[in-house]
Amino acid sequence: MSSQCSICLSNYKDPVCIPCGHIYCTRCLSDYVNNPANEGMTCACPTCRTEFNLVTPDVTYLPKKFHPFVVPSVRRVYLDTGNTAALQKKLTKAQARIQKLEQDQETLLAQCEHKLQLMQVHREGERELRVENDELKEEMDELSTRLTEMEERLAEAEEGKNALRVKYSALKVRHADLQSRYAGEKSSEPQRRGCNTNQSANTSVLLADFSRGKSQAGPSNHYPDESLMDMNNRPMRPLPRVRCTRARSASPPPNFTERPKRARMSEGTNLRLRNVS
Repeated sequence: MSSQCSICLSNYKDPVCIPCGHIYCTRCLSDYVNNPANEGMTCACPTCRTEFNLVTPDVTYLPKKFHPFVVPSVRRVYLDTGNTAALQKKLTKAQARIQKLEQDQETLLAQCEHKLQLMQVHREGERELRVENDELKEEMDELSTRLTEMEERLAEAEEGKNALRVKYSALKVRHADLQSRYAGEKSSEPQRRGCNTNQSANTSVLLADFSRGKSQAGPSNHYPDESLMDMNNRPMRPLPRVRCTRARSASPPPNFTERPKRARMSEGTNLRLRNVS
């Protein structure tokens, strides 16, 4: 509410209020109502042009129950204008506070926009990191699969290594056995040669005895075995040597190739050949 009259544009002097709620000075409103243009029992408000009654009825001859409804159109208003300076100070403080709050609001809006931009950048970086994380997961799965395959191959290689080690041990034992057998046969070979020499000497001595006995006995002396008489005439052959029997390697089976069969001649061809001959 303004503290000045809208007619005289000065502070209120004996202010009065009309039914529409506007306040004017008593003298200003009286001069406005007594204008020659207002000749009726009503008048329009100078501000909002709302009509109000100028005549107030006398309630002396009305029942008391209607007295509360009979209100004068123009009523006196009592305004307290002593605290205007304090109110003005409060108003100034409130306006300064409002201005400061508006500045704070602008600062907050700028900070919010900056935070929104940072949040957008963070979202983009998070999206890129998620994509990179998915790629790394796929690569890790592929590497784990390859690692499993390599472990399986390593286990197979270990099994083959163990099998080869067992085979090598068996071959080593066999080689040692063959080497010992070869050394024994090599050491027994001179003894065999001596036995063969003794046998040939004994045979030659036996033949000499037989020849001397035959010459002394004469032709009438016969030996039980006639074959011994001809030993001098037979050629001397040495006894066969004992050879070392070595394990022969298994030879592959023979490959028999079938020969192509000859084509049979028909009876007509046989007759022609006979006629030609």
